[in-house]
Amino acid sequence: MGKFYFITGSDDFAVKDKAEKLIVSLCGEKPEDNPELEILRGDREDMKPYLILDELLFSLRTPPFLTEKKTIWLKHFPEIDSISDPASGSKNRKTPKGRLESLTDMLKEGLPDYICLVIDSPGSPDKRKSFFKTCQAAGEVFEFSRMDVSDKNFSKNVSAIISEHVAASGRTIDHDALAFLVEAGTSDRGRMVNELDKIMCYAGSRKNITLEDCRQLCSLTPETLAWSFADSLVRRNVSSALSVIDIIMDQAKEGGGENNELTLLGMASRRLTDIVKAKAAAEELKIPSRADANYFYGAAKLKDQYPDNPLLAMHPYRAYMTYSDAARFTAQELVLVMEKLLETRRALVTGSGDPRIVLEQFVITVASGPA
Repeated sequence: MGKFYFITGSDDFAVKDKAEKLIVSLCGEKPEDNPELEILRGDREDMKPYLILDELLFSLRTPPFLTEKKTIWLKHFPEIDSISDPASGSKNRKTPKGRLESLTDMLKEGLPDYICLVIDSPGSPDKRKSFFKTCQAAGEVFEFSRMDVSDKNFSKNVSAIISEHVAASGRTIDHDALAFLVEAGTSDRGRMVNELDKIMCYAGSRKNITLEDCRQLCSLTPETLAWSFADSLVRRNVSSALSVIDIIMDQAKEGGGENNELTLLGMASRRLTDIVKAKAAAEELKIPSRADANYFYGAAKLKDQYPDNPLLAMHPYRAYMTYSDAARFTAQELVLVMEKLLETRRALVTGSGDPRIVLEQFVITVASGPA
């Protein structure tokens, strides 16, 4: 029986990337030079989708020419299980089966031994339909869903993608650099990988990626600026936080996006909330005032005793950094900071003040004080 691979999902970049890598693994580093490979473009605009499936069915029914086997790649066919086909669903016996129905039947029967079929179809497949169920039974299915920032595992998933990509290049990445990319990153996997490739190119022969590499190379997106803004606040660096506001306002003048000031405030809110939680968590654990990173690596053994402690739920290095940020604020200062945060958000949402002035006042309240 022949081989079959179906690659799908809402993450367009991940689907196409997996398909490219799979074809390389099947046909060599230069697959286009392999005579066994036949590529059918599924995203052609000059041909109806059901006619492209006609080409696929014809190829599946045709034995290889001058080679013992052939690999057929239906490349980038969008939403394959939702195509419009004049013959599909017809009850007229004189009308041939729909193309997708015919393909489903061929998969159920099993492909000839000499055929390897690869289909990549970006989209959101209906898992209840016969086609998807048949794909699962007939071969290997790879599904890649676009990451959702509201998912509780979003940070964990992004961290895994970044770590895997960096490791594949034979490099390592510092914990604070990884935290920056996770916090300031994006749900767009393609853009994320592109940023990583830029950073690794900048690092040159160095095998380790640092936070400074990331800050120097990452684009000035609202997400990266928001991370820098929040980081400057918790480090109580007034000048740095104010400089980010300048960049955001300049971008707004040039039509670079709306409500970017709320993006800044949203990231600041997350960091400050983490600090408030860390303050309480540190008291529960009775952490000594001069605790270093090694303390948090050793504190992992306390998880059973304090299962709900947020510091113990973090990676030890991140827990140490969050604890260090919290140590810059007294409990009384944090009360004032959170009150100012609420007041600032209300002013930005209602438009009751100039955004620049509102943010600058927020910075002065939060970042002023002992460094």
